[in-house]
Amino acid sequence: MRMMVKKRIMNTDIWAVVSVIVFSFVAHSFRYFNLMFSHDSLLVYQDEIKWKIGLGRFFQPIYWLFRGELCAPLLLGICSIVWLSLAVVLILRLLDIKDRTPIVIVGGILSTCSTITYTNATYIHETDTYMLALLFAVASVYVWKKWNNGWLVGSVLIMISLGLYQSHFQSAVILALIVLVKMLLDEENFSKVFLEGIKAIMMLLIGGILYYGLFKLTLTLTGVSANTGYNGISSVGNYDGSSLPLLIRNTYGYAIRQFVFPETYNRKGIVTLVNSLLAILTVCGIIKIVRSKTLSKKSVILLVFLLTIMPFGMNVVYFISKGMEHSLMTFSFNFLYVFAVLIFGYCRNVFGDNKDNKKTKWSRYTEIAVVIGFFVLIWCNVVFSNQVYLKKGLQEQATLSIMTRVTERIEQTDGYVAGETPVAIVGNLNNSILAQERTGFEGVTGVGLDGNYAVTYELTYKEYYEFILSEKINLVSEKEVSSYSAMTEVRDMPAFPSAGCCKYIGKTLVIKLS
Repeated sequence: MRMMVKKRIMNTDIWAVVSVIVFSFVAHSFRYFNLMFSHDSLLVYQDEIKWKIGLGRFFQPIYWLFRGELCAPLLLGICSIVWLSLAVVLILRLLDIKDRTPIVIVGGILSTCSTITYTNATYIHETDTYMLALLFAVASVYVWKKWNNGWLVGSVLIMISLGLYQSHFQSAVILALIVLVKMLLDEENFSKVFLEGIKAIMMLLIGGILYYGLFKLTLTLTGVSANTGYNGISSVGNYDGSSLPLLIRNTYGYAIRQFVFPETYNRKGIVTLVNSLLAILTVCGIIKIVRSKTLSKKSVILLVFLLTIMPFGMNVVYFISKGMEHSLMTFSFNFLYVFAVLIFGYCRNVFGDNKDNKKTKWSRYTEIAVVIGFFVLIWCNVVFSNQVYLKKGLQEQATLSIMTRVTERIEQTDGYVAGETPVAIVGNLNNSILAQERTGFEGVTGVGLDGNYAVTYELTYKEYYEFILSEKINLVSEKEVSSYSAMTEVRDMPAFPSAGCCKYIGKTLVIKLS
């Protein structure tokens, strides 16, 4: 008997891993087999240790010792697939999902979601790290539920997840809420569920405290200051000047809006319709399950409470950061689909069975429609990801072409000595008179997808010359670029490619792009 159970578990795990690998290949292989470095990912060699420590991601440099500081796309893709596969296996075991179709759906939804696409497209240097943070977040919930006093070990795993990437804290929160709902639907004792909920809260709180303490210690030992700007966590916990009721409302509103209009292909058409139908059928399924069970009044109240706070839980980082959130941080939103799969597993015949417990035609059609709906969502994710990578590929070619011409203009200027003459690149290619929107790409938008060129801000020009063109150029500092941009003489210069766009101001060669 034990051998049969073990074999089934192994079979479940294999299906989970294979589904993640297959869907990841279909959705992301173009990215993993091409360079397409742009924007932040132009830092091909990751050496910004102090920056990461200041952001509170102090475990990232330690992880780099494992996979290397150079951002090889295929290697990072393989690592991310491995971490995601392990996370999916733990999720399926935790929720006791063993049927093949639900396994494939969960693997497909989680591996093709837009969060991974956006990260791969423009922040490939982070993609495997974020998936490792997800794995630790999921593992924390797994040990909390499966081990005796596992919440203590789980708090350490939460700390590690936060030290890799803070946003997957909400992945742990929403997954824990789903587990508690499952316990209630399994008719477990109210007191036991309530106690497990307290342990989950303690795990999350202690994990956060351990993380904060280690963060402060790391800052002290390294002499690095906490980052106070974009993506920084120095102001976490300080709600002075913030309206808490408004923040709570916006936390719910952002989560609901992203579910109704997710960032994918055909987001305001078939996807909105499918998501709405899945939400309605999930609610119907929960009602049916509750009516078929003998839950106590306290259990029903707790169930309603848990369901009510789910949108807040899966978006709690929005509340913690006081509204600072973008699409790289919202992987947790996809757990709503996992929850829907769980509910449909409990109650496949959402609209009822006949007296002989056989499927009616209506329930059979509903089940088929649900499965088709999920695969429509997966397909839309696949279409969107490949469109995004196509845009990035074209962006790469356009940037190489125009930066080669810019470099040629610089080198043809009398007196220029490569690597010695100070050069100030003023303006942004994306604002250049040469820039244009590509027909048909209007819907391929999102974080990191703005513009038509790989170089976006001053530092990326330096990185582009160093890592992509591999050409010596003595670029002046960002502060000096700003001072040149403010000069009337520079303002009056024509922009590239016009004659006069490149000239000396003092000893510095200034080229104006926009």
